[in-house]
Amino acid sequence: MPAAPVTRRASDIKRIHVLRGRLGMDEDAYRDLIGSLFNGARSSTALDDAQRQRFVLHLQGLMRQLGNFAGADARPQRLPLPSLTPRQRKMFSVWQQLADAGLVKDRRMAALDAWITRRTWPGGRVDNKAWLGGKGEDQVIEALKAWLRRGHDMMTTTAETGDGGR
Repeated sequence: MPAAPVTRRASDIKRIHVLRGRLGMDEDAYRDLIGSLFNGARSSTALDDAQRQRFVLHLQGLMRQLGNFAGADARPQRLPLPSLTPRQRKMFSVWQQLADAGLVKDRRMAALDAWITRRTWPGGRVDNKAWLGGKGEDQVIEALKAWLRRGHDMMTTTAETGDGGR
């Protein structure tokens, strides 16, 4: 009996899992990332064609930002996401969404850290996200999410009016 042809869906899912492995993402980080990008979806199998393509591009972008996109034969460095707390992973995930939306230019963790340092200045300088504590981490996450919502609202208004928001 001949082998069944590989569908685009199956190919996309395989590619996503290969990229996930190259990034060294643990199960929780992977599912949190999908959920934050695609309204709570917890698996690549729940994504449609366009979403799977967007997720592949997102993972490839992470690899490029980390200097891991040397080619298929090269063994990349592992992404440090598993060592982050769940709240820190959420911060980084929302930061990546801001970059995908074109609201930040630098998607690296160092840029997020710099933003956190600037953001926390009035309440006492925090040079390291590990020093934020639970309440501080929640405040940073909510600020990032609000920024993302404002960006989406602005893009929606621009698309509806067709005048660049003027």
